[in-house]
Amino acid sequence: MRKKTIDDRALRDLEVWFKAWTVTYEQESRIIRLRKAAFDLAHVIVATVPDGADRDAAILRVREAMLLARDAVSNELAHGQA
Repeated sequence: MRKKTIDDRALRDLEVWFKAWTVTYEQESRIIRLRKAAFDLAHVIVATVPDGADRDAAILRVREAMLLARDAVSNELAHGQA
């Protein structure tokens, strides 16, 4: 089995995705807003959707969206944004 090589862009992406980022005060403020909004949506889902696989999947998607948004805020300086 041949070892696959990683191109430069893929390597840069991995370095960004798996780096521990220190966020600014302004970024932390935005992340807190994202967490609150995600919590509020998850709360409405739990309060209104019957228990089961669909509700569990909905909550998982909210968590995933929150994590992706948090990472986008945290990594924005690495992508030349902000």
